[in-house]
Amino acid sequence: MSKQGSEITNGKVNTQLKLIDNHEEFFSASYKNNFDEYKSYLDYRPVIFMELAVNIGEAVRCLTIEANTATITLTNYILERLLKLALIEDEMQLRPLTHPWKDCWDKMYPYFDLDMHETINQCARKQIISGKQKRQLLKYKNVFRNGFSHAAPDLIFKDYPETFKTSYYDGMDDVTHNLKKDPRQQLVFLQKIAKENAHIYFKYVFELIDCIELNLQKKYPGNLVLVPMKGGGFLRLSAKGWQKKINIGLSLSKEDTMGIGLMELLFNQFNAKFSKVFENDECVYDIIFEEQKDFEEYKKVIKLIAPKADI
Repeated sequence: MSKQGSEITNGKVNTQLKLIDNHEEFFSASYKNNFDEYKSYLDYRPVIFMELAVNIGEAVRCLTIEANTATITLTNYILERLLKLALIEDEMQLRPLTHPWKDCWDKMYPYFDLDMHETINQCARKQIISGKQKRQLLKYKNVFRNGFSHAAPDLIFKDYPETFKTSYYDGMDDVTHNLKKDPRQQLVFLQKIAKENAHIYFKYVFELIDCIELNLQKKYPGNLVLVPMKGGGFLRLSAKGWQKKINIGLSLSKEDTMGIGLMELLFNQFNAKFSKVFENDECVYDIIFEEQKDFEEYKKVIKLIAPKADI
């Protein structure tokens, strides 16, 4: 098994760059050597941003096999997804979605059109992150997000020396390279920077998830709805209310204003939103109940006044 690495000393790079010749051996050794260091991340389950647990698991696997560049690019995704979801949750004030769904979706999607700079700024303005976190994230955006995700080494190397010396094998004279102008000689440095920063960057974003969740819950106390599950744990209620199209079983003509008025009185009584259409002289209602208990009480009344109603 071969490994790759580099060491920078007094402006000189001593490097060994080899391809892995036995991947099975490499993966086995990586798991044995690294998994214990990172496995605790797998126990974490976000409350608001539950979906990110999947990406966290992927990042842990990358860290374990020393796929450092992959860890950074995946962390970029986790961070951007986290911040945009945070803005959406702030817009919805942590409440479950309600009918009509489209009204909620229309409020959400504009946040996905924001660039990363504006996303970070909006999170800070809305007090989802602190001023200190904003400054750190803007720095990470420039180096890791733009640098690695857009393959822009000039951003990654911004704070590094202009030139370096290296020899590629024993006995070879030192060669001076321009780090920022010669892209063919940048791989060693890119890998070194990725190795040094992959875990640090991931850990920062990982801890930011918990911080943002706490900030949102403090901002909107009581709005997060959690449903206990059998066997322990919970499930977040992300939406409530449903659409139930019913034919009330009555033949209501356009002239039957009393019957129509009675139905609409009942809808209002049980906090239901409704719309109606006339089909072949029959009035058909589209009803939305916010709470199941309201729907159950409504059914009881309908069964009393119209036993044959189809609900």
